[in-house]
Amino acid sequence: MNHENKHARWSLPRGRVVLRALASDPTQEYLLYVPQSAPAGARVWVSVHGMSRDARKHLTMFSATCDASGAVMVAPLFQKDRHKGYQRLGPKRRGARADLLLHQVLAEVTSLSGADAT
Repeated sequence: MNHENKHARWSLPRGRVVLRALASDPTQEYLLYVPQSAPAGARVWVSVHGMSRDARKHLTMFSATCDASGAVMVAPLFQKDRHKGYQRLGPKRRGARADLLLHQVLAEVTSLSGADAT
């Protein structure tokens, strides 16, 4: 691990829900919650919003569980105009591929937080 990644891990706000833009695509946002208790190698909990697209509510509701377990929580925000049918994977899906976006978000979160998304 290089010094830059180690420094980035400690610069993430802890104990509050934050809105982040994906570094590789600043038009794409996601929500992140890193509990105070998150150790290096913490598990990652992914929450996928429903049709209401209220991802912040998910992170707020489950933050106490993350605090207790030390899990880092992430919620990608699937944009209505860009990710039509985001919940469908396969030939009938419409819009950008949600699974590929999720992989990008998880790669960034693990790089920034030191969490383990495997």
